Amino acid sequence: MKGREPWRLFLEPVSNAFDAEAKNVNVTISRKTHSLVEFVCEDNGEGFTNIRLAYTFYADTDRRTKPCKRGRFTVGEKSFFSICEEGMIETGDKRVTFDDKGRHTGNLRNPRVGCLVRALVKLDSANEKSLSDRLKDIIVPDGVRLAINGIPVAQRRPHKSFHAILHSPIKLEDGSFRNRARETEVRLYDPRDSAGKAQDPYLYELGIPVQRLHCPYHVNIMQKIPLAQERDMVSEKFLQTVYAEVLNAVVSELPPENSSETWVRTAVSSPRCKDETVVQVRDKRFGEKAVLWSSDTEANEKALAEGYQIIHPRTLGEEERSRFEQLGLEHSTDVFGRTPAPADYVEPDEDMTRVAEYAMVLARELIGKEISVSFFKQFDNPSAAEYGCGELSFNISRLGYAWFRQGITPEVTALIVHELAHEASDPDYAHGHVYVNRLAKLAGMLPFLATKKPQLFT
Repeated sequence: MKGREPWRLFLEPVSNAFDAEAKNVNVTISRKTHSLVEFVCEDNGEGFTNIRLAYTFYADTDRRTKPCKRGRFTVGEKSFFSICEEGMIETGDKRVTFDDKGRHTGNLRNPRVGCLVRALVKLDSANEKSLSDRLKDIIVPDGVRLAINGIPVAQRRPHKSFHAILHSPIKLEDGSFRNRARETEVRLYDPRDSAGKAQDPYLYELGIPVQRLHCPYHVNIMQKIPLAQERDMVSEKFLQTVYAEVLNAVVSELPPENSSETWVRTAVSSPRCKDETVVQVRDKRFGEKAVLWSSDTEANEKALAEGYQIIHPRTLGEEERSRFEQLGLEHSTDVFGRTPAPADYVEPDEDMTRVAEYAMVLARELIGKEISVSFFKQFDNPSAAEYGCGELSFNISRLGYAWFRQGITPEVTALIVHELAHEASDPDYAHGHVYVNRLAKLAGMLPFLATKKPQLFT
């Protein structure tokens, strides 16, 4: 047990007091020597129904069948005493003492209402402070007064509460434990202390902290939850379900800048996350005009021109992307169509050859590259020309043969330079800022080229 965080073990007597329906729980922590700290927890609850439960592992108790009680293994107080130098429990008319000579059981002259736990434990100053701070982090049950060294722990008001169906470990008639789905209340709290200082958000079981969370709330589940015996962790699947139910409850107040946080993405991937929640998250993150990236760069370009945000598949997890697609997120090609089918290539005539030679000269002078030029017909292709991989292609269906008969004109030059600027552009976004800068540079070179080599333009 010494490998565990000490403060967790000191929560056990307090947790037992809550389960015993105590209305007043008083904890005192005082240093007795340089190395020893005395811990006392006194309550006015029901106490132990059987004093043997104080030292018997895995003893049967009625708490195992009650989902709104924290106990299940009857291990907690034994774990606590295992790290102590001395320990004592008084309840009813019985007292049990643990020391280096063993266990001693005796009777009390005056029976005690509730339970008193006293222990001496080796604890340095850092762990002593951590213990005090963690005890103050307990979310005190309704109608209960918890005091630490005489100072009451403030009752917290939940930011929001809702009901959800979650698994709870329940003892069955055959003695085994099974996780059973049942409806319970879930309370969300602002993870700041009474002084306004930010705290790490935690998952709580009936007010007792269990493990850190990545969402912006303390999440207090008002029933037993499936925990490891150390009571410090839940399964990834259970945690995902909790995140999903929390997101369902708070999605309307989720800031757009937080919509891509890990806990949100985990929640969206859960089948427990409602469809309307997933849609709201998607719209907060990407806006209402968004499409998935496609290998068809022209469809991506059209989407950008229409004000859509392009979502690259690598930015989404597989389950997350699947949920978004099921609820209407489309690829850019679904919205703007795919690039037309293969074209029919055309043998160039004399006018077309002249333009081709002019284009090759401009490519050599402006981008320092030898290119090839081809001609094609494709009626459903809106592009007048295309450039890529060192090849410039003219679409006769868009330009017409008369366009080439006009010779070397500003319009011919403009189209060629427009296409040559794609030599250094972003392949996903054909007319992005890289392309625009390149086009401006080539246009700026033209008058100097005309001055030095006017024969190129005649």
